[in-house]
Amino acid sequence: MKKMFSLVLVGVLLTMLISGCSSSATNQGSKNEPTEAASGQKTIGVLIAGQNAPYLASYVKGLQKEAEAQNVELVILDAEWKIDKQSFQMQNLITKKVDAIVLNAVDAKAIVPALVKAQSSNIPIIAGNVGLEEEGNKYIKAFTGADSITEGQGAAQLIKEALHGKGNIVQIIGSPGMEPTINRKKGFEEELAKIAPDIQIVASEVGGWDKAKSVTAMENLLTANPDIQGVYAHDDTMAVGAIQALKEHKKDSIKVVGIGGSAAGIDAIKVGDMYGTNLQSPVQDGVEAIKVAVKLINKENIEFFNYIEIPKITKENVANFTPEW
Repeated sequence: MKKMFSLVLVGVLLTMLISGCSSSATNQGSKNEPTEAASGQKTIGVLIAGQNAPYLASYVKGLQKEAEAQNVELVILDAEWKIDKQSFQMQNLITKKVDAIVLNAVDAKAIVPALVKAQSSNIPIIAGNVGLEEEGNKYIKAFTGADSITEGQGAAQLIKEALHGKGNIVQIIGSPGMEPTINRKKGFEEELAKIAPDIQIVASEVGGWDKAKSVTAMENLLTANPDIQGVYAHDDTMAVGAIQALKEHKKDSIKVVGIGGSAAGIDAIKVGDMYGTNLQSPVQDGVEAIKVAVKLINKENIEFFNYIEIPKITKENVANFTPEW
């Protein structure tokens, strides 16, 4: 009897052990390997350059909003502004066999080798928010976001209005190598040369989409170029950093324009610290990326370039806009 009880006890313990192992493996697979079979949903991988940037943090909210509406699952990976990390993350998503990838590239050129490797997977890749250089466009299915050239042109038109077509200005640029940095600079400089030849860009500094870095950049620019009348910053975060430095140096008369329509930028326009900006909605930006990704998953025909609107904001119409970041 004793022997029989021992055998039964051993059997029960073995059953519990096997059940426990099976349950653990299932939960692990569900958590780390989201698949259509497990969840009944399509999965979109998202590669973000750096979620510490205020715009991109709100961009992710737009992605999540539309993903919920479309009943798709997201796997969001943050590269923390490291191109090597982003290349590795892309391979990770391909290994997971996601249904589509939204790529917010750290570097428009350096990401191309990773895109070349991704071709054999047949997973559609969308450049979201930031575009790629011409070579990179061969390896993606679509771009979603704002037209950075047009944004730069809009900023040139604003600075012309602010300075009445004459003066010296400086430029605070984003992260070198990123498509918005390249094309917001190009669009601005080309448009300015056409519409305001008497406005001269005397110097540029990197602000890296960061307020603190832009305070330092503006201080450096003022030291080397004390006689300026205007500042063009590639986004509102950097514009607000520039304004802080200008105030500290009692240079409140210098006109500042930016891009983005952030809460800080809109507040600065309302109180007169900033002349104007171009609205780029991060939420709409993210929503458009998911919409296009889902269409690609469903094998629908789409345009290659899918642009969002970028209206100008000045003190005259600022009351009509609600900031999203």
